[in-house]
Amino acid sequence: TSGACCGCTVKNCLQVFHVTCAQANGLLCEDVRKNNCQYPIYCEQHRPKLSKFIRQIQAFQYSPNALVSMEQIKRQVDILIFL
Repeated sequence: TSGACCGCTVKNCLQVFHVTCAQANGLLCEDVRKNNCQYPIYCEQHRPKLSKFIRQIQAFQYSPNALVSMEQIKRQVDILIFL
């Protein structure tokens, strides 16, 4: 309902999405056909077939273990700063 938005990559398409909503719905892709990696968003109508060059970016999944790891890293940084 709020946050950064972007439109379908196809020119003249007026479909607009929150980036996180697009990712959660499988509309955010990784395109490695060019020399640089791009992350286009497509609406349902314009979504290309997936291939070895165009991959779907999976939705973020919360992991409580990641928070523990970040807390451990913070403690280690605090120790290094203290030294």
